[in-house]
Amino acid sequence: MESVRKSLAEKRENTDVSLGVERATGKVVTDAAARARRVADDLVEHERIVLDERLRKFRDSADFVLARERISSTVPVGLVAPERTLADKATMGEREIHDMVTEQERQRSDDAIHLQRREQLAGPGKLARQADTDEKLGAERLRVDRAVTFLGSTEQALSFAEEEIQRRSNVLAMVAHELRNPLSIISMNAQFIADRVVDPEVCEPATEVQHSVARMNRLLQDLIDLARIEGGSFGIVKRPVDVGGLLSEILAAYGPLFSKRGSAFICEPRAPGIVAMFDHDRIVQVLSNLLCNAMKFTPSGGTVSLLMERRADSIELAVKDTGAGISAHALPHVFNRFWQGSSEPGTGLGLGLYICEKIISAHAGRIWVESEVGRGTTFRFTLPQVPS
Repeated sequence: MESVRKSLAEKRENTDVSLGVERATGKVVTDAAARARRVADDLVEHERIVLDERLRKFRDSADFVLARERISSTVPVGLVAPERTLADKATMGEREIHDMVTEQERQRSDDAIHLQRREQLAGPGKLARQADTDEKLGAERLRVDRAVTFLGSTEQALSFAEEEIQRRSNVLAMVAHELRNPLSIISMNAQFIADRVVDPEVCEPATEVQHSVARMNRLLQDLIDLARIEGGSFGIVKRPVDVGGLLSEILAAYGPLFSKRGSAFICEPRAPGIVAMFDHDRIVQVLSNLLCNAMKFTPSGGTVSLLMERRADSIELAVKDTGAGISAHALPHVFNRFWQGSSEPGTGLGLGLYICEKIISAHAGRIWVESEVGRGTTFRFTLPQVPS
């Protein structure tokens, strides 16, 4: 009996090892499992035959011994039958135990085979899902690699573009600066001729030359400012400035020009003690550009006003005219670089308002426009106020 248990234990251990290996690899074949079951059944039947043979031999030997003892013994013959019955019951009990263990082993083997079959049936779907996941991961990795490559190329292109912009800005600034010297000589000579010569046929051309030189100087200054803005070297030096004093300067400088053109210029420097933080020269440049535009587009008899309002933590300056106004479709573009509202010659490069917007932005302020065709235009901008 002990040898049977030992044999069954060994077969169970072998079966567990085999099933473990097959489950780990995930490649269990149903035919192989069936063959393993048949082999296990054959081994069980073989052990049972061997056991029965041993029991038969043991019984024959026992019968021989009992017969010999019966002859020589004084024990009644009637007691032999009960002994044999007890021996048969013991044998049947051992056989039932053996059958029970065998059935348990067979049930365990069947369960393992069913589990393997379920895993095998689920295997193709699982493998398909795994293959689909691998494919998706591969595609995603490929997209990431392409994105990284594209990003590297883009960064390289941007770096090259920035270098080209910097070189172009430097060349533009250098050329514009160099052109100012000969223009200054032309302007001085034209002024000398206009002051020394009385003949109108000479004075008028000399005056026109001066005007042309002034316009060219303004265009060159715009180009220089554009180059500095694009090159990141556009300088803003902020300091406390009395707003009332600034308005008085503007009135003294531009009042005569408006009078000469037949337009009214209203500027009330009613801001005593109000101090704002800004670059004086740059804000004068902004006001000059806005006032010149208003003068250009306001007909004779019109009015241009320079107004100031005090806010909680800032001041708001406004240049308001009674000119032709700006159409609604053009309003969103007035601060764009190189944008021109008119295609007529002599209207500039379309940089003035663009530079104004950059100057105000550098002061942490805001500039905007309000206009209606036929009713005039108002440009407004804010500057930070110095706390009192």
